Amino acid sequence: METRKIPFDVEKAKRGAKVVTRDGRNVEIIHFNKKGGDYPIVALVDNVVYKGISQEIYCYTTKGRYTFVNPTKYDLLIEEEVEEQGEQKSYKEETTHRLMTYQELADWLRDNPEEYREYTYADSSAIRNTFAYRDEDASKLADNILVRRNHGEWEKPLVEL
Repeated sequence: METRKIPFDVEKAKRGAKVVTRDGRNVEIIHFNKKGGDYPIVALVDNVVYKGISQEIYCYTTKGRYTFVNPTKYDLLIEEEVEEQGEQKSYKEETTHRLMTYQELADWLRDNPEEYREYTYADSSAIRNTFAYRDEDASKLADNILVRRNHGEWEKPLVEL
């Protein structure tokens, strides 16, 4: 059976889903609600050392982030098994899409540590990985923006319906 990594979901983790770091190390969450600060999740993370494996303690946000600044190899992901159906995987479905709003774009760039994500304006050569907007523009559609994942092809910022 194949596996895939999906964004961390604290509720799935509480129900026993397998949690790993972005670089594939096993994680054992020992506490979900540490008091004080922005990192309430306490976890033991496997650390390969000479002659065996040890564990180190790390703290995370509720989104599974090790830091708020940039995605890191220490960020948490959920690892799921995927059933194969011939050439297609069972999690593939046909969907319809629409353009992201400015708020959705900012969230997409910030809250998905499993990929390196960035954007550019269609008429600009500047590339950025964080997006700021005014509150009154939160629902404005990002129609003049292109996005990409992991330095791939530029595409319109779409969300599934």
